[in-house]
Amino acid sequence: MRPTTLLSCALIVSIVLLAILAPGSALADSRYQPIMASGEVFGAPETGYAGEAEVRIGKEVYDATVRTFITGAPVVDPDGTMHAPTMHIFTIGSRTFVTNDKATLHPTPAIGVYRVLSHMQVVQGGTGHMIAHGTADMIAGTITWRLSGVIDVDD
Repeated sequence: MRPTTLLSCALIVSIVLLAILAPGSALADSRYQPIMASGEVFGAPETGYAGEAEVRIGKEVYDATVRTFITGAPVVDPDGTMHAPTMHIFTIGSRTFVTNDKATLHPTPAIGVYRVLSHMQVVQGGTGHMIAHGTADMIAGTITWRLSGVIDVDD
């Protein structure tokens, strides 16, 4: 790699790190903790989905119940990709937080099975944002997923 290219890459990485860690950014605010979770929900688009998840916030691991709802009409691209507004309700003990999401479901070769990518924003019970990915089997009525992000959950 040429020295100028290496220098350019180092400069870009430095700018990105400064933006992420700058005062006022979520990662620079000590209230925010990393969140990782995985789970599975069962149901149907018309009635919503419910299930369980293992959620890690910071260094603590919790069992949670999760409910998922499609909150608006999906938009379907010519290639079968669906874009849908969704929301999730996570309940961990006596604490609950709610997300509003933008989900994209990409069709797979299997009929009724989609790869899911969802950008999630905490709107109630805390603040933060997450990205989830997984698989939705619309015929079986299951969605398996994993997510990561940062969160500050209200006490």
